[in-house]
Amino acid sequence: MSMLTSQRLRKGLTVALWFLGLGLAVTMLLARPAGNAQGVAWSAPVQLSAPNDGVLLELAVGLHQTVTRGQVVARLDPAPLLAKAEILSAELKALEFSESEGAQGRNRRFETDREDARLDQARLRASIAEERVRLTAIETELAREQRLVADGLRAPAIAEDLELQADVIRTRIEAERSRMSAAAQTLQSATARATAANGPNRWQITAAQRRLDEVYQRLDRLELRSPIDGQTVELHGTPGEWFKAGDPIVKITQIASTEVHVWTDLPVAQSTVVGAEASVLRATGERLSGTVLSVAVERQLIPQSLWYRSNNKEWAYLVRLELADQGLPAGEPVRVSLR
Repeated sequence: MSMLTSQRLRKGLTVALWFLGLGLAVTMLLARPAGNAQGVAWSAPVQLSAPNDGVLLELAVGLHQTVTRGQVVARLDPAPLLAKAEILSAELKALEFSESEGAQGRNRRFETDREDARLDQARLRASIAEERVRLTAIETELAREQRLVADGLRAPAIAEDLELQADVIRTRIEAERSRMSAAAQTLQSATARATAANGPNRWQITAAQRRLDEVYQRLDRLELRSPIDGQTVELHGTPGEWFKAGDPIVKITQIASTEVHVWTDLPVAQSTVVGAEASVLRATGERLSGTVLSVAVERQLIPQSLWYRSNNKEWAYLVRLELADQGLPAGEPVRVSLR
């Protein structure tokens, strides 16, 4: 009986130890890095291209030369744009001169209208004053003749003639007063036209100035400057060669990269989260630590340098890492363990 109990106890312990070992193994498997994925130190190259059609005047760098941000690496011939800038500058000056002449002409025309109206008013005032003096003299003579006629000393014919002359002068004065009113209205209208007249068309001058500014901006872009610190990896053409707008001239890449691109299968990609730790193993055996920046949700084509067979395309999910310690030479292949 004791022997049977001892066998059952040993069997139970064996089963318990087996399950304990299985649980420990599963725990260790879950805690270990999720496989060794292949990756590469990534750095986006910068391609400098011709901004306009033109001749390459100078290639200021050599192949595999180190360059700094803002350094001039190539220059295109500015002669065509300089000629265009001179033409636009002359057109702008002509528009400004024409605008000035036009403004002066408009001012002279309106001022002439006002001066003519003022002159008419002055002439009419003088004429009315003369007619009033003449009317006063005739009315004085008429009164004297009427007294003589009343006394029986003079015939009424002279008085009647003077009466007729006075009526004519009165009619002339009224007519000139009407002309005075018309002259005043003319002066007022001329002043109103001068006030409401359209000014010079500044938009033509503004458009010409902006065309000229655009040419100067294109001249500045003829000097190709490196936007990053890096190394020239490709040079296209030689000085004196014609380039079309958009043709590549210089390709620059960063020397050291702090970003690693890793390609994994779907299970690893789904289990990887942003901010997770990763271990990067170099061919020299050196290990670097990194952090997950992003994980792709669809498969992408793996760079050809990482294909198992050069004629067989491979696809995987891209995971981006940021190195915490130091940078790697751009393009260096590495093995990455994701946790």
